[in-house]
Order: sequence, then structure tokens, then C-alpha cells
Amino acid sequence: MISRGTAFGAALALCALSICAFAVASAPAVGLTAVTCRQVANGNYNNAHCLTPQSSGSYETVALPAGEPTELDAESEIEPVLRTTLGGMKLTVKCNVGEVIEGWVVNHEEFGVHEISGGAALVTYSGCHALLKTNEARYCSVKEVTGPNPGTIGMISTNPLEAALTGFEHDVIVAPEEGAVLSKFTILKKGSEPKTEKECFFTADVGVVVEGSVEGEVSGEIHSHLTFNEANNGELLKANGGPASYLDTIWGAMAGTEETVGAETF
Repeated sequence: MISRGTAFGAALALCALSICAFAVASAPAVGLTAVTCRQVANGNYNNAHCLTPQSSGSYETVALPAGEPTELDAESEIEPVLRTTLGGMKLTVKCNVGEVIEGWVVNHEEFGVHEISGGAALVTYSGCHALLKTNEARYCSVKEVTGPNPGTIGMISTNPLEAALTGFEHDVIVAPEEGAVLSKFTILKKGSEPKTEKECFFTADVGVVVEGSVEGEVSGEIHSHLTFNEANNGELLKANGGPASYLDTIWGAMAGTEETVGAETF
């Protein structure tokens, strides 16, 4: 599942991961095209992020080159959340921020249709803890298992990710680059500071394995936003073999810049 200006490319994001494009000025193909927001002489947007509603201005979405990976910075706009049931208890794993590390996007054309693919070396989440859904005053610490800093309290990281966007529905599917495991982490039997162990609802540490894939949707209102919610998640995301859902909104930009990157249908 990050604040603007840090490095998800879900898209996720998980995340970040949302976008990649074609040079489409004379191309007959149709479908999703990755674009960035740039200053032009006469554009359809009046702001540097090409946000809707559209109005005449000096900014426009411009297609990214076809076949050339574009490095992407991506981060969460909201607190990323994983919801599942473990040990018969409905719980929410909530993090303060998520960040895509070494994200990228690239455009393709398959059978006359534009497609976007992307990926990330990993997504890192910080400030994470597990909440009891029926009483969020009860919560437990978590620690990283998958990722560069195993054992770090409050951290969760993913394995390398890949993502694909196709068609006119602006759908994105994010999955592990290899195998089935998206992430592993441990919920500890103690609370998070300044809470005490009495606030935690587990009596023993619980290992969590998140597997499968998760679906999201590129916003039709804000081209640089990739949204994951319970309505568009699909049914293939699992935590310890049971159903899970991922909630996040990821914002993307070209690496090292404020030029937003998104997807549009051409």
C-alpha cells in the first residue's frame, strides 16, 4: 500500500504499478495508454497534475514512449489496509504509509490494443499494526518477514511485483513476479507502544502469508490514481488461505519529478 515526493511505482501497489503508455498521435490501436502530465502551449488542463474537471490551460496528458520502461515513484494517498479473518477473528492490518521501491511502467500493443505493464522491486509499508475490527482499541504489533529488514517492528514488505492493465475498464491486476506469495509478516502477541500487551488480542505470535493477486482500478477522474477497494479487489487474494481484501489509493509520478503518470483510454 506514502507521501508525495518519495519513491508502491503500485501500485500497487501495491501499487503503483498503475501506469504505462504509447505514442498514440497516429496509432490506430485503442485501449489504455500510459500518460504523463506536462506543460504545453495549449492544453486541456489548468493544473500541473492534469486533474479533472478539465478546463483550458497550459497542461496536457502526453503519452509515454512505447516499449521503453519509465521509472516510477508511487506512494499511498490514504492509509493502506489489509482485511482478513485469522483465528476466527476479523481484523484489519493498517499501515501509516506505503512506498513503491524501484517501480516502472511500459507500454505495449497486442493485436491492435494498447496494454500497460509494470512492476516494482518491492513495496514497503511502515507504521503497521493489526486491529480487531470490532474494537480497534485492541491492537497488536507486527514485524517484517519478507523484505530487506526482517524482524523490523511496524514494517511489512512485499516480494517483487508485476502488474498489467488492459481494456477499457481501467482494471489492473497485481501479482507476485514469481510464485504465489505476495508478502509474509508476523502479528506479535504484544501491543504497540504506548499500548501494552493487554491490548493485543492474540496469545501467541501469528505468522501471516499473503498470496495470490489483487485487482484495482485506474481512476477515471484523476488519471494518476490507482484505487484498490473491496468492490474491485477480485477473489484471488488470500491471507493464510482465507479471503482477504486490500484497500489503498496510490499516486504515481515519473521518478524524481512531480510529473504525474496515469492511464487513459485512447
